[in-house]
Amino acid sequence: YLADTIADVFQSVYTADVPYTTNRELFACMKGDAKERLSEGIETAGYDDEVTGLMHKVDKGLVPYEKGDYLLTDDKAPVELLGMKVIDDIIRDEIKLYRDLYETEGLKGLLEQL
Repeated sequence: YLADTIADVFQSVYTADVPYTTNRELFACMKGDAKERLSEGIETAGYDDEVTGLMHKVDKGLVPYEKGDYLLTDDKAPVELLGMKVIDDIIRDEIKLYRDLYETEGLKGLLEQL
């Protein structure tokens, strides 16, 4: 539902599976092609070699998303907003360890812990 709703609004939508997980990343943009914009951004962002290499892997794994008919129409209901806040708080607490590790040991240290 979420991907179809995003694809209903954005002109260009791609997804990429996250290896060894059940997660999928979604890339979307209003103007131009999301894949082309990501490719251009990788080269101009000034990332270190590890991050650049990782982003190139993501770029190679992008697949155009084909929109279906499953649209969310009530994402501003109070119960939805409350649920999103709770989920955001849980995620923020869970990733603190990894954020701190990345800040102190960089991407290499983070990857070694995973």
